[in-house]
Amino acid sequence: MATGVLSVLDISCEQGEHTITNALTPVRGIKNMCVRIPDKQVHVDYDETQVRIDQMKEVLQEEDYPLKSVA
Repeated sequence: MATGVLSVLDISCEQGEHTITNALTPVRGIKNMCVRIPDKQVHVDYDETQVRIDQMKEVLQEEDYPLKSVA
């Protein structure tokens, strides 16, 4: 199990939180996530044998929530 912190540029409200949660929830391999609006971050626990950060980045980009950085 791996943990990642995705810094999202444009998240500023609960609508963004719901959009991100709904976009990432069905992605196979994501086990847990927490969207932190004030920090503009998504903390993700995931199985790195099933999903890569690049895939999560693509999903968020499709929802108009591009990543600033990944930690």
